[in-house]
Amino acid sequence: MFCFFAHHRSASSSTNDILRALARILGWRHCTLHNPAMFDDDLAGFCRDVKPDLLTLSNARVTYLESLPAFRGVHLIRDPRDVLVSSYFSHRDSHPVADWPELPAHRAQLQALDEEAGLLLELDCREAQFSDLAAWRYDDPRILEWRMEELVGNTAACFRQLLEFWGYSLTSAESARLSPWSSLRPRVNRLVAALERRAPGVRLPYWRAGSVTAPALTAVLAKHSYRGKTAGRQPGVTALHHHYRQGMSGSWRRHFTPEVTRQFRRRYGGLVRQLGYEKGDDW
Repeated sequence: MFCFFAHHRSASSSTNDILRALARILGWRHCTLHNPAMFDDDLAGFCRDVKPDLLTLSNARVTYLESLPAFRGVHLIRDPRDVLVSSYFSHRDSHPVADWPELPAHRAQLQALDEEAGLLLELDCREAQFSDLAAWRYDDPRILEWRMEELVGNTAACFRQLLEFWGYSLTSAESARLSPWSSLRPRVNRLVAALERRAPGVRLPYWRAGSVTAPALTAVLAKHSYRGKTAGRQPGVTALHHHYRQGMSGSWRRHFTPEVTRQFRRRYGGLVRQLGYEKGDDW
């Protein structure tokens, strides 16, 4: 089994979209789990019953690792200071509320506060997420570690590395021309996945492949890039009410006041150092 371990506001949605598209190409059953209620607090049982080929855990916890069958995974993190700023704006302005019944009340609180007070309130809400980041097992040989900043800077190289880590090759365009069915495979697998969602408990065969072609990977990455998700908007151009608000690293520097900096450094300065984003506390 293959796994994607993600965290809130750390490019988890767009990366998961890329992996979902690759799963369709490779013929993998892909499942995304956002919280323990989705697997009845029994991750081992869920994997045994559903048998996913690719499992995304969008709020990863180190305790999940012991419940999984044999796997190879990738874990994606982001500078916690940028996570805080991104969470603040998302929860205040844009994050969907349909599957998050607690969010409307939290949003009303944020909208009633100025930015500094809102960031401090959001800092309290990130406690569980930052605890998960601190407790993660960063030396697990089964897991490739990614930083969002590196992923955004060279997405193609990161995904080539991931496919190789997972034992899959990237083949040339010529191989696609020699296989007239390669363009049909993702459509068939998308239909199979849709049928399984409509009939929980039903397991249908997927049309499998042993590799991904370079043109197919390029097309998937372009579709799910920041520009692809924002109708061509350049990274750094802000759209407050869009899920992909800005697409830039380091925006915390423009939003951290001295008080937010003091509180963040006091509570999570050690995490920033642990993750390698700073060497000391003089930021």
